[in-house]
Amino acid sequence: MRLLKWMVNGRDLGEHFVLRDHCGAVLAQIDDLRKARLCGLESAPVTTVNQRAYRRLDQQSGVELHIDDSNQTLTLSVAADNFCPTRIDMSAQTPRARLGEPQAGGFVNYNLTASQTENTDTAYNGFLGLGVFGDWGVLQSQHSGYLIDDDTVTQRIATYWKFDSPEETTTFRIGDAFAGRTPWRTGTAVAGFQITRNYATRPELVTGPVVDFQAIVDTQAQLLLAQRGLDQPEVIGNAYFGSGYQVPPGPVDVINQPLFSNTIQSLTVREADGTISTLEIPSYFTVGQLRQGFDDFEISAGLQREGFSNDYDQLVSTFSYRRGMSRWLTLGVGAAAASEQHVNGGIFAQTTIPNVGALQTHLATSRDLPDADQPWAAAATLSNQYRGYSYALSYEQQQNGFTPSLDTTPEDTDGFQQWVGSIAGQPWQGVGLRFGFQYQDPDNAPLRTALTTGIYFHVRRQLRVRLSHTEQLKPNRDGLTLASFEMPLSSRPRTRGSLEASKARDEEAVVDARLRVLGKAGYPSVQVRHRLQGGDLTAVSASVERPAYGAFASAVDAAGIRSYRAGVAGGVVMTKDFFKPTRFANGGFALVDLGPDLAGVRVNAIPTDKKGRSMLVGLPAFQESELHINLRDLPYNTTLGNEKIYAAPKDLSLVRVTPDFLIYRDALVPVVMVNPNGVSEPLSAAATVTDANAPEAPPYPVGFDGLVYVKTTEEAVTLSVSDSGGRQCEITVAIPPTGERTPTLSPVHCVMAP
Repeated sequence: MRLLKWMVNGRDLGEHFVLRDHCGAVLAQIDDLRKARLCGLESAPVTTVNQRAYRRLDQQSGVELHIDDSNQTLTLSVAADNFCPTRIDMSAQTPRARLGEPQAGGFVNYNLTASQTENTDTAYNGFLGLGVFGDWGVLQSQHSGYLIDDDTVTQRIATYWKFDSPEETTTFRIGDAFAGRTPWRTGTAVAGFQITRNYATRPELVTGPVVDFQAIVDTQAQLLLAQRGLDQPEVIGNAYFGSGYQVPPGPVDVINQPLFSNTIQSLTVREADGTISTLEIPSYFTVGQLRQGFDDFEISAGLQREGFSNDYDQLVSTFSYRRGMSRWLTLGVGAAAASEQHVNGGIFAQTTIPNVGALQTHLATSRDLPDADQPWAAAATLSNQYRGYSYALSYEQQQNGFTPSLDTTPEDTDGFQQWVGSIAGQPWQGVGLRFGFQYQDPDNAPLRTALTTGIYFHVRRQLRVRLSHTEQLKPNRDGLTLASFEMPLSSRPRTRGSLEASKARDEEAVVDARLRVLGKAGYPSVQVRHRLQGGDLTAVSASVERPAYGAFASAVDAAGIRSYRAGVAGGVVMTKDFFKPTRFANGGFALVDLGPDLAGVRVNAIPTDKKGRSMLVGLPAFQESELHINLRDLPYNTTLGNEKIYAAPKDLSLVRVTPDFLIYRDALVPVVMVNPNGVSEPLSAAATVTDANAPEAPPYPVGFDGLVYVKTTEEAVTLSVSDSGGRQCEITVAIPPTGERTPTLSPVHCVMAP
């Protein structure tokens, strides 16, 4: 029995006992092999010595050993597949958003526009949205209307209460809703209740099938996973791994990566010996396909609503359910019933065929009781995308009498069958091609067969050229050719010129020239349009828009007829202790309170008021949004520490964010070091300065010019100065108030005590 230091593939795994018999066999205890992660030796026979279980190390496939008796070291060279596998579940590594407690309050959205064309009555259009929110959910009502002369029309868009439950990934809704949408059914407006699965409340969940990576490493390695958009190959994102994962030797599986579609996923393995290998896989995920074991559902019931009116008709109920059966297959079922003895239902499937594409199919039927007819509808779509290329081919057929909507009667429907196809590609950077066709069976519907081709160029995202041609073969042969050319003329203000030409068969060609001058938000924009051929129409328009305040626009056409449009738009968010005008209030709200000392500082481009508060709207719900503070707005001689803050509100709910910032005052302190004999040290003398108020902070170095850059939260700071010879002194420096640029104080003499 020997106690040896184990070196496995160059790694020191500590000291373990090794048993050597008189025949030279080398045996190790099973517990020690497990600590070394040598799972590949589990098939070796077990030898019991003194009631301890051993396995033989020598004469094993993929294992080479050497014992250095002088250094008491066991060196093992082990093939990577003999180690225990490592599995990294990235969905478990993605942190869940920390939702703030919703505040009780309300919001108002408004949009009022007045428009007039010369010699006509002024038309007024308006929108009003009212809502209240709290930890119990959101209650809101939306209305619109218009007024022309004595003609007034108002309508209620929707009124409902909604409660989101991230714990159950479910949304409950009572009031107006749109329900029953399936691949064969358009859905219907109802006033009642609705319960739906809502994965948007848990954005960190990986709900769709993703590509998994496998690797095998001989030594300890670093894994880096990156993604970049296929349409922007120069942009690389690495938001999920950061510096990467350190993995031990052996097989490695990376599963459930929270990456999105239309990306190239890149796995880079950097081993301890410096070897680097990279694997890239283009990823396109089928929209609507669920990860294995995940499900989706909708249950709705209520009175069918006619448009945006207050008229309610028959009682309807709808149900749909989807489930990810495997990595490649998602199945679903849907049904709907109306009180007027109408039923509608079917099944659908989505699957991914490797190297071919995504296939979506459905088969549905509808029936009006007690009618015995059961017309059906079926469809199949095959599509695929690979790098810059895509294609789609679909076939659909409906029989006479099939009702795709609950408010459609069999007499209103005609059967049809059609083929639709398209292919598009990007053979070179900035150049695209497109071809498409449509064919309908003339026995069931008017024949419409058309071909579409196109090409476009983008040169450095500035020069844009597009050419397209649509040829309708039947019922009446017709064709339309379009060509456009656009390029910038200057950058400040943004001025673009364009030419657009169109030519229809048997008609005169039309060429339009446009000049557009676009200012920044809140500044005017001007557009001049002149028809060079096919007429002499000339139009000039100008507008001024300011988000959260309104817009004004005017135009004059060739006949000299003037038109005007003006309006105001925005929102208001309020609680019991504040009332904040803002942009249109949607998404999530966050009130950021920086305090009165930081009034005027911009948070995500929204300046704080005199109390240091900024209202942000339109934040992604249920996600942590980083709030950026413009450090250039801070007072001189002030620096913020820990300036990264986040907000994660619920949908149409408010959270209050009160950052606990460290506000540092800055100063340049010249330190003159004087030795015990009263002679000043050279300016290049080596020394360090520590802040007595922050003993854990790293020391400040004294430069060759004797300057020390000090950051402190106190009005006065005590500095401890020490040099390489062990001599030190203490000095106290008064830091000036904020409002000045980083000041240079008078020299401070520090007498170094031995």
